[in-house]
Amino acid sequence: HRKGAVMLPAATVIRTARTRARLSQSAMADRAGVAQSTVSRVESGELDPTWATMQSLLMAAGWTAEPVRSAAADLISATTTAR
Repeated sequence: HRKGAVMLPAATVIRTARTRARLSQSAMADRAGVAQSTVSRVESGELDPTWATMQSLLMAAGWTAEPVRSAAADLISATTTAR
């Protein structure tokens, strides 16, 4: 986990990526290979996307994504290692 990394909701990230790329929801969906309703549901917070969907949507807007370990994952790793 990087110091200072901020975890933003998927809805905020996808909407920001799409609007900065000047894409409509339909255009983003076409590029990502998903339905327009998927983009809409992610942006509204109704749908929490899988990592694969998140990557596809971000790549459709010209962004890249890399996973960031959560504090919980670090705790599990530390606990497992200590055994």
